[in-house]
Amino acid sequence: MTTEGRSMKRSKTVSDARNLLSSSTRRPNSSTLSLPTTRKRSKGLSRRCTSELSLRRIGSMGGSRSGSIKNYSRKATILMAQRSNATGVRKIVQSLDEKCDKASAKPNEIPPADDPYPYCALIMHIADDAYYRVVLGSANCISILIKAMSLFPQHVTLQETCCCALGKLCEGNGSNQRAVVNANGVEQIVNSMKQHSGNIAVQSAACDTLKQMKTMLINEDTFQMNEKLVQEVMLCLNTAKQMYITAKSKVHAEELFLALETRYKPSEQSS
Repeated sequence: MTTEGRSMKRSKTVSDARNLLSSSTRRPNSSTLSLPTTRKRSKGLSRRCTSELSLRRIGSMGGSRSGSIKNYSRKATILMAQRSNATGVRKIVQSLDEKCDKASAKPNEIPPADDPYPYCALIMHIADDAYYRVVLGSANCISILIKAMSLFPQHVTLQETCCCALGKLCEGNGSNQRAVVNANGVEQIVNSMKQHSGNIAVQSAACDTLKQMKTMLINEDTFQMNEKLVQEVMLCLNTAKQMYITAKSKVHAEELFLALETRYKPSEQSS
């Protein structure tokens, strides 16, 4: 091999090494980083949860539903992050409360200029993580979601999203279920089902949420539900299960309706 050939080969090797070094030290883009489907569960503190970085990135968003927060809600990007004090999550809840207060000044505007829907959607995705369900519950998130539902009864997308968020927060969490009851959440869910009786998305989300609260609904001592509310819940479930709602929601509606009918029918006959 000639001297010129060896020089060209050496320069190519150096160039390849530099490219490899630069590619290995380049930081990945956090906006496109996602979990592999076959990734094994980590034994450390890192686990499948919402990144504080992504929450802070979205927390400064305005009320526009066409911005990055909508893309976040659509893609539901979940990053690897260590457990923290969840300051970003609490800020999201605080921002939702502020949006509700601002938007309540113009209740007839749908969607309102300060639309709280994007923050409801973000909370719905955060609630997929069991750790953050506890954080959201301690941040008074449940009462704020119910407040948003009561302020904007005609906002169909918000009603559906809040129902989904409440259902996820109640999943395997008795404390959050109790908080929904104490904040008149069951009444609000029933009102949403009656207000949007023809909307399949709202009916499906409401049935799924009520199913998560089955233990509270059939326990008369802890729930202290009046007879009128029981009848309204059963009427809404009976109507929903006859609609073309999702198969899973239909099963939930039928199962809960049967449980309520079995639990409360004897007392009605005795009266």
